[in-house]
Amino acid sequence: MIPVVSVVRRMHIAEMTMRGRLIVLLVVCVGACTDDRPPAATEVRDSAGVRIVQNHRPAWSSSSTWRLSSEPAVDFGPADTLYRIGPIVRLNDGRIVVANGSSSELRVYSADGKPLRRIGREGAGPGEFRDISRMFAIANDSLLVFDILLRRASVFDPQGEFARAYIPPSLPNAAPMIEGRFGDGTLLVASQSPPTPDRRGLVRNRRSLWRLPEGAAAIQLAETPGREIFYQELPTGQVDFRRPYFGHAAYHTAGPDRLYWASTDTFEIKVHSLDGKLISLIRKQHDYQSVSPASASPIIEKHVATLSDAATAASVRRHLSSMPVSGHAPALGWPAWASLSAPELQVDADGNLWVVEFFMPDEERNARTVFDRDGVWLGSVRLPPRFMPRQIGSDFILGKWTDDLDVEHVRVYQLIKPGTQ
Repeated sequence: MIPVVSVVRRMHIAEMTMRGRLIVLLVVCVGACTDDRPPAATEVRDSAGVRIVQNHRPAWSSSSTWRLSSEPAVDFGPADTLYRIGPIVRLNDGRIVVANGSSSELRVYSADGKPLRRIGREGAGPGEFRDISRMFAIANDSLLVFDILLRRASVFDPQGEFARAYIPPSLPNAAPMIEGRFGDGTLLVASQSPPTPDRRGLVRNRRSLWRLPEGAAAIQLAETPGREIFYQELPTGQVDFRRPYFGHAAYHTAGPDRLYWASTDTFEIKVHSLDGKLISLIRKQHDYQSVSPASASPIIEKHVATLSDAATAASVRRHLSSMPVSGHAPALGWPAWASLSAPELQVDADGNLWVVEFFMPDEERNARTVFDRDGVWLGSVRLPPRFMPRQIGSDFILGKWTDDLDVEHVRVYQLIKPGTQ
């Protein structure tokens, strides 16, 4: 007969062994069942009514990435001596309107680039211009043209005849600058306090963004950090001001029914409705690049190398080296040394957002990161060297291209979207 104590001891040992096996199985299951797969390409969540879109990877595959045609579909300009080309707009009927800065006029071309007519001239009278900074197609192929020096908006009918002009009403602390146009015809305008004579050091004035219906009061949409400017006094007593190398800024653009803006400190794009409500944050996985005064040295030396006088070169080197350098490079926008100049944020005809990502001096490139209307990171579109888009349609990109001799062209490229009809 087996003693009762022995039986109980064996039962206890068996129970402990079973518990041990269960613990081992649980540990194995936890290790095996934990989802160690990478997160979804895009994660969306809601925070206090704001839609947050976190993008980890682009949605496009190598076979579905959008691209431009290898050759332009339309190319014109040199024969007409276009120079200092400003805004360019393609109208619904295919005509292309070019703001030619050197002659302060608008030039109208057919869809295939043949000259049709000229509009306006240099001056301050009705239908004349000093400096055209913005141009938009409005109802029925009419044009709205904003002159930054005259602070005046001029409207031309579909035949190019001058219709009327008006000066947008002043905003708090500053005259408005027309920056874009929303789908309902209202204008995106920006205002910023003018600089004061006593400014010194690193300054970043905030900028206000407004929606301006013609003939009605402006509606404030957002307030942004603005651009960093470094003010310092020269030995001559004059005050020099310029963007610091790797300095931060904020950029904005109008969509059909929303405002987009982003500060370059992080890769986060804020989206506001037309009444100013923050409705979405678009974020993208981004590798921030650390910078220091040493990072600016090659850029400074490249600039100083263009100076023939040794004393002047030494003075300029000291001057440029005194500017502060941020802890990390901007996430987006054009670097101060970039050879191109085009909008940092652009919305195409289908509501997709195209963004210029910042690049270091040895990485100069011409590409755009594209997000769809919902904030999903689609991928990157490479653009031809020295090509600066002015308008992005559903199946074309219109812009300015400069050749090796700095001769300016107007070009239209086909926008190819594999897998779409």
